[in-house]
Amino acid sequence: MTSLAELTAELVAIDSVKPGLVPDGAGEAAIARFVAEWCARAGLDVEVEEPAPGRPNVIAVARGSGGGSSLMLNAHMDTVGVAGMEAPFSGRIEDGRLYMRSCAGDPEVVGVPFWADSALLAAAGIPTVLYGPRGEGAHAEVEWVDLASAERCLEVCVAVARELCA
Repeated sequence: MTSLAELTAELVAIDSVKPGLVPDGAGEAAIARFVAEWCARAGLDVEVEEPAPGRPNVIAVARGSGGGSSLMLNAHMDTVGVAGMEAPFSGRIEDGRLYMRSCAGDPEVVGVPFWADSALLAAAGIPTVLYGPRGEGAHAEVEWVDLASAERCLEVCVAVARELCA
């Protein structure tokens, strides 16, 4: 198993169900702590802010040498409920797929936050790209992401960071 698959499976194992979507949802505190600690071990400057109780954001910065461009990566840490899902926190890997529960909120608005963020950035003249790995089953009992395409997304992200921020 690759380190990306292992890391993703560890993240999937953390209950981060959105409290506004599911009564008594765990929220993002545990996953934010994990992400902040992982980023700090990776040598990034880390700041955690909590705009609402139990709903922290993690801001991690890799400082460059100055004078280069900046690159922002944005992700959310909350997930939808797990009712009806078999072992939603198992992070099971089978046939090149990582099985998990969804991470986007209400099915009617999947992707809206990302499109809104990218539209705001683009309107400010900041080049913006949205992409992600292949998968199926958003908000279904069986949901998975293709690990090979996740590895490719990682490769693209690293290549862009090296090129843009060198």
